[in-house]
Amino acid sequence: MTIQPKRSGKLLLKVRSISGIVGEMYIDVPKPAIDQLVFSKTPSKLYVGTVTQFMVKVFDKAKIIRDDVDFVLISSDPSLADFDNFGNLKAKNTGWVTLSARAGAITEKLKVRIVKNPVRSLSLDFEKDQIRTGDVLHLKVSALNRAGRIVSDAPLRFSFSGQADYGEYGLPASGLVTEDGRFVAETAGLYTITASSGVYSDQKTLRVVPRAVEKDVKLVGHGLVSDVKSGDLWVWSGIGKHKGKDFAATGSIFGGGEAYFWDVSDPANMKIIDTVKVDARNVNDVKISDDGRVGVISREGASNRKNGFVVLDVSDPYNVKILSTFNDDMTGGVHNTFVYENHVYAVNNGRKYDVINIEDPKNPFRVGGFELDTPGHSLHDVWIENGIAYSSNWTDGVVAVDVGGLKFSEKDRSDVRFNPLLMKVGKGSPSNPIKLASFPDRKGRNHSAFPFLSQSTGDFYIIAGDEVFPNGLENLLNNRPSSPRGGFHFINFNDPDNPMEDAVYLVP
Repeated sequence: MTIQPKRSGKLLLKVRSISGIVGEMYIDVPKPAIDQLVFSKTPSKLYVGTVTQFMVKVFDKAKIIRDDVDFVLISSDPSLADFDNFGNLKAKNTGWVTLSARAGAITEKLKVRIVKNPVRSLSLDFEKDQIRTGDVLHLKVSALNRAGRIVSDAPLRFSFSGQADYGEYGLPASGLVTEDGRFVAETAGLYTITASSGVYSDQKTLRVVPRAVEKDVKLVGHGLVSDVKSGDLWVWSGIGKHKGKDFAATGSIFGGGEAYFWDVSDPANMKIIDTVKVDARNVNDVKISDDGRVGVISREGASNRKNGFVVLDVSDPYNVKILSTFNDDMTGGVHNTFVYENHVYAVNNGRKYDVINIEDPKNPFRVGGFELDTPGHSLHDVWIENGIAYSSNWTDGVVAVDVGGLKFSEKDRSDVRFNPLLMKVGKGSPSNPIKLASFPDRKGRNHSAFPFLSQSTGDFYIIAGDEVFPNGLENLLNNRPSSPRGGFHFINFNDPDNPMEDAVYLVP
């Protein structure tokens, strides 16, 4: 076996057998030399009296961003502008100054002109004087010159102070204000927000009240499989003679290759109505087509390494039938799938997803696939809506791909208005997937992704879910507490070319 490292450091190599036995070893990979420094901001001018934060990206010879390398920022003339210890540059007097970033023997320089500050007043405003905890308040700031005209490029800084409504001992108010002028409070209380530009500032106070969205949750029923761990779940409505009923399918982990089919029409009395058994250690995923006729179950750990997936006839969930299997070039196993418009999108060996045509479910055949070209790339899941595939790629984060997206129509902007990614589709298909946009996850936790339209704001998001096992996945495999952690990241894709993370909800 040949190992090709894609990053430096002390890396852990793990090998897991079909039965779940794990072996591991550490490999030390030397860090490449530093190659390039890049300023995050390159302004042509700065105003006297303002403070601007400069950050620097450090790249090594492998073109990888290095967060472990220290750099220093230096001003050629501290009497004109000078850095503090945190990369903040204060402009003091007019003139030209050269800013230098240095890491080891590598230096990058930026020449900046400092000019007189035209700002003579500042006005801060926002639409509401009372919001709920968790609401995002957009701050409106106008920087004006002596003639009352707006100075559009005046740098702005925001801060807040607050007093919480709760607590006998003056517990702190908690919130966040971003550099682009958005404020959110985590605790109820009275908050004063301040905007400043140089020596000029303005402030305004608002009240934050509790969100009060708590609801009681009542357990109605429990469908139990006692001898194996359950895999994924899919619920759908019955068709034909079963119209009006609801059904579910569940997979199995480290079992005997079972997929269970349930009648869940009465949630208080859910029952298994059929079981399909295949040659697999894991049937992790189960999916059903939109018309309720075809099912797909994934296979991992087959005794003969012929993994892949199995296509089922689920039109009668009481009598599920195997129609075909597909295992071509899938010896590494299929962990997740998605069924969309007579095609199966199968996550193959955690590296890519293959696209399989199942118009004739008894005779599936491959028509395409999608794989990233980044170092050490991997893939966990894929989800499809409106012809756009949203894949979850651990460190590479979420990736949106055109696999036959709805073409933009000037006469009907309903879908486009909600999903800006649809403005970019039209050339992709199942046999020709085309990447539209992406957003990385530097911590390498991206496990799932779903598109989401905020009804309250009209913003379009991709919600990226984490998977984190701080005590190790082996605990889960060996029936010990695994204490999974993580959260949901709300990635704003209103501008698909410049997505940004607006918020994260960490699961308690």
